[in-house]
Amino acid sequence: GNGGGSFPLGLTIDEERNILYAANEESDNVTLIDAGTNEVLTAVDVGEEPQDLAFNPNTKKLYVTNLQSDYVSVINIRLNKVVKKIRTRGEGPSGIAINPVTNKIYVTNLHTGDVAVIDGKTDRVITNIKVGMGPVDVAVNSITNKIYVTNMMESTVSVISGETDRVNETIKVGLDCMGIAVNSVTNRIYVCNPAELIDNVMVINGDTDVVIDRISITDHCFFTAVNEETNMVYITNPFSLRIDVVDGNTNIRVETIDPTGDGTTGVAVNSKTNMVYVANRDSHTIDVLNGFTNTIVHTIKL
Repeated sequence: GNGGGSFPLGLTIDEERNILYAANEESDNVTLIDAGTNEVLTAVDVGEEPQDLAFNPNTKKLYVTNLQSDYVSVINIRLNKVVKKIRTRGEGPSGIAINPVTNKIYVTNLHTGDVAVIDGKTDRVITNIKVGMGPVDVAVNSITNKIYVTNMMESTVSVISGETDRVNETIKVGLDCMGIAVNSVTNRIYVCNPAELIDNVMVINGDTDVVIDRISITDHCFFTAVNEETNMVYITNPFSLRIDVVDGNTNIRVETIDPTGDGTTGVAVNSKTNMVYVANRDSHTIDVLNGFTNTIVHTIKL
């Protein structure tokens, strides 16, 4: 259908075509937005409670996790329709990330404590990797072929080797860790720890997989995204309604921006245009942030 979207949560962008995708948790669909004009193009129906999405620029396929349906919807972006449903062989698919180089898709099964690995050629699960309790989010360094998973219930990050599909390392981080993002260029990983009130964003060195720094930002940071071109890190906070901007060169917060809506959650960056997109879940809107000026230049109504 092409109805409206309610409760946008995860966001991702096709940088080449400059199309933004929003997973709408309540309306069970994905909204497609022309990020050049900020116009809503259409919506594609998916499973129950879509959480997150990932786009493979090489295969032109969009993958969407459906928390309540226990499957991943595969959307063909040429047809704008679901062409396959992949059962994750676990419960509560939540976070998702892709290594476009190896064409493998990683999905966290929140309720069963594992990561489903999908082969993007066949769109089938090839293995499930046991991680910690409550794996909620995942990020990939496509250069080192390492996968980082936040285990919310035990405040750790599992480091998976993309070659062996095994957990190489478990890193202790902050309480209730949630959002995670990787800068593949600098090989730094950023972890949001919502239950910590200070030192709540942890920085991991991907060479050693050790926490090397802690950044104090507004309380209850939830999700994060990195612009690999500018090395700026964007952190969202649904409670105090803030978007914090951290300079990845210094790990210092350089800006705090007030979103226009409530329930600030998902965040995505187009590194080609230096535009940042932030979902205001409870207001059913997406704020468009200019990364050069750190100002909100538009609000998209879903």
